[in-house]
This record gives sequence, C-alpha cells and structure tokens, in this order.
Amino acid sequence: MTRLDLSQLSPTHQAIVKKAEKQRERYRKPDAKVKPSAFGEEFDSSLELDFAVELETWRCRGTIDEWRYHPMKFRIAQNCTYEPDFLSRQGGRIIIYEVKGSWLAKGARDSRTRLQVAAYLYQWFSWQGVTREKGIWRYEDIHATDAEVSPMALT
Repeated sequence: MTRLDLSQLSPTHQAIVKKAEKQRERYRKPDAKVKPSAFGEEFDSSLELDFAVELETWRCRGTIDEWRYHPMKFRIAQNCTYEPDFLSRQGGRIIIYEVKGSWLAKGARDSRTRLQVAAYLYQWFSWQGVTREKGIWRYEDIHATDAEVSPMALT
C-alpha cells in the first residue's frame, strides 16, 4: 500500500495524523522510558504506533471503517491464549494483524505459531502477519492450512 499524501485528507484528519507522527518521533529516542501513545491508546512499541498511524491513515481515506488495538484474546489451547496486535473492519470483513519487526527476531517464532493456530481455529477472520523492512510494510496472509503445529501441541 502506498503512503497517502496528507493533502488528500480533510484538515481534521491531517491534524490527527500529524499529531500522531510527532508523538511517534518523540518515542523513537532509545532512552524513552514511557510507552508510546496516540489515538487514546498506549502502545507496546514504536513499531506498533507506526502501524496504528498507517491504520488511521487508511481509516481517514475510507479504506477501512475502523480499527482497534489489542481488541480481544483468543483461547487457542487449554492454558494458552493469543492476543493479536490490531483488528480492522471493512464492511463485514474483519482482518486481524500481528505486527513484528521481523519474524526472525527473538520471540517472533512463538508469536507466529500462535497466529497460525488462531487462524486455524478461528477461520471466519482474515489473518495477516505484518513486518517492516527498510521502512516498507510487508503483509503476509495467514491461512488455516499454514499452521505448522496442531493446536493440541500447545497443551
């Protein structure tokens, strides 16, 4: 998806996106101790804040109707839950996003496995893994058949 020219948005939406981008820059400092926040949410990382700005841009543009951060938890095994990063709604379609800097990062394999199992168990949602490489968002559709392990392996 290409970056939207802010001049295409209404003045109100331009102000919202500019404010979020200023807040994002403030939290890029390595010594920042507080969690980044914008849109009334407190994000776990600046990467998630960046993706929230992307989703808000889509919402202002009309590509999606709304989005939510940490919208719900899914039970994927007896003592195991999965909480996705974002959810967006476009008409009747609901897309769930898991945002990572890289799938090779520490802990990302566990997140990917949980994402795949959730996609297997809750097939009525669309599932996407999102990474950012050199400033470009990469989207990967996760399908029910992609699960590397069975849900029973998580018990």
